[in-house]
Amino acid sequence: MRRAVALALALLCGAPSSAGAADAPARAPDPYDPPMAVPTPTAAQAAEPPVTVRHDLAGDLTLRSKGRLAYRLDASGKLPPGATSPRRRFEGTFDVVRRVRLVAGKRRSTVEGPLEVRGAWGDGAEKAATVPLKLEFEEGPRGAAPAGSIRFTAPGLSVDDLEAFQRAFTDRFGPPDRPVRVGDVFGATEGMAVEESLLRVAFRLSQRELAGRAPLVPVPGGGVWVDGRDGTGPTAGLVVRAAITHAHRTDTDDPKDPANVHVEYRAAIEARRVLVIDGGWARAHDASLRRKVRYTAAAYDYTVEVVQDVSLVTEVEPAPAAPPAPSPAPAAPTAPAMDGASPR
Repeated sequence: MRRAVALALALLCGAPSSAGAADAPARAPDPYDPPMAVPTPTAAQAAEPPVTVRHDLAGDLTLRSKGRLAYRLDASGKLPPGATSPRRRFEGTFDVVRRVRLVAGKRRSTVEGPLEVRGAWGDGAEKAATVPLKLEFEEGPRGAAPAGSIRFTAPGLSVDDLEAFQRAFTDRFGPPDRPVRVGDVFGATEGMAVEESLLRVAFRLSQRELAGRAPLVPVPGGGVWVDGRDGTGPTAGLVVRAAITHAHRTDTDDPKDPANVHVEYRAAIEARRVLVIDGGWARAHDASLRRKVRYTAAAYDYTVEVVQDVSLVTEVEPAPAAPPAPSPAPAAPTAPAMDGASPR
C-alpha cells in the first residue's frame, strides 16, 4: 500500500465567529479548511498606485536566511496486519546562505548551511544532530524553480521531510505579473505553485482509480491575496497570504470488490510571504503544509497525517570588503656619487 507523504502549512487565522450564535459553544477551527481573511483596503491604501513585483535577481546576489522548521508524522486506527505504526517528529533551526549566480547563461541559486535538529524517529529516544543542508536550483519565472533543476541533500534526513523548507525557496507564491493593490485576490493555482505539493499527491493516490483510466483530480480551493505593504526603500515589500484547501476521494477497485481500498485525502496550506517589490525574493516566509490520508479496507482502517511548518527571515548579505590596496614599494636608495661622477 502506497503511503502518502503529507505536508502541512499552519499559519492559522482563527475560526470566524458565528453570527447570532453568541451562546453556542465555540467550534474548533478545521485546520483543513482555513479561512480567507482578505482585508478591505483603507482609504490610504486605495489611493496608493498599484505595484508590480519585479522578479529580477540582477547581478550576483547573496542572501542569508535564518529560521525554524518543524515536522510531525502520526498514524492512527487499525493498521494492516503486520504493519508497524509510522511515527516521527522533529524541529530545528537553520542559518543558510543563498548565492545567486549566472552559470552557463542561466541564473542559479545554491543554498547552504547547517540545520540544528532535535527529534524522535519511531519508538527511538530523542536525539540531536547538525545536518548540513545543500539546495541547488535554477531560477525560473516568478520565483518558480523548474522541478527538474532542483537538487537537495540533507545527510541523515529524508528531503521529503524537509519539503516545506525547500518550497520556501523553490516555489512560486505571489501575485501575477501585473499591477496589484491591497485586497486583490487570485485563485489558488494562479497565486501559488501547487502542482507538486497538492495535485501530484492526489494524482498518485488515484492512479488505480477507474480501472486504469486517468483520474480526475479536483482543482484546489481557497486562494491567495495581497494583504498589505511592508517597509520602504530598496527592500520595500508586498505582503501576500494564502489559504488553500484540497480534497479527493477514490477507490482502488470496484467498491464491491473485497480487495478495494477506499482512500480519502485532505490537504491545506496556510502561508504568508513578504516579497521584495524590486527583485521578487522573499524577505520573510511563514508556511504550514498539512496532509491527511485515510485508507479503509476489509482488514484495516487507518489514517496517516503529516504536518510541516517553516518560518524564516532573509536579508541581503553585504559583499565582503575589498582588501586594502598594497602600499607602493619604497624607492630604491640612490648610490652616492664617487670621484665626482654622476650616479648611473
